[in-house]
Amino acid sequence: MTAPNTTQYLRLKSDTAPKLGLRASGGIHYSILCDADRQNLFVMVTGNDGGGYFSKEITPMSNILACLPTDGTAFSGKTLAKACVSRTANQPGFLMAITRHEGLTAAASDKPHQHVRTGDVEAWSAALLALPGEPYVPVFIGEASAPVTQAAVDPDPAPSEQSAAVTKRTKRVSKRAAATGDASA
Repeated sequence: MTAPNTTQYLRLKSDTAPKLGLRASGGIHYSILCDADRQNLFVMVTGNDGGGYFSKEITPMSNILACLPTDGTAFSGKTLAKACVSRTANQPGFLMAITRHEGLTAAASDKPHQHVRTGDVEAWSAALLALPGEPYVPVFIGEASAPVTQAAVDPDPAPSEQSAAVTKRTKRVSKRAAATGDASA
């Protein structure tokens, strides 16, 4: 068993980036975090309006930027696969949507489905690191890490929060049962 990451984080920003696919709808919810020393930025996908899979891994922004070409050449969203620990096929595209929303990449003018690096990374980083932020502590369960917000681990949620959680779980179970044909799922 590996020791969980003990880095302390501050959540600087939470936002929603529009999906980049031509037929995609909805958005990708994300948070931008920094370490307690305010030296490094991190990105974490926190939700997907389409209900598809995503990883809650905390990805160092330096890993994402290291994958992006600096010479102006166009690249695909798959370029960010090297920045991801998880192997979900959606994560690189979701990270690309986030970099586009943050102004660090833009659509390539001559190639559909391609991107180019843009923006002033130093100014963007400085502006984010100047934000006040709030403490964010990932919760680790067993060997797998599962970053969650404090509201998700509150032992006594308000009735409206509890109702929403039950409704969400019921929908998830119903979808699984419909997909497998198993009424007990």
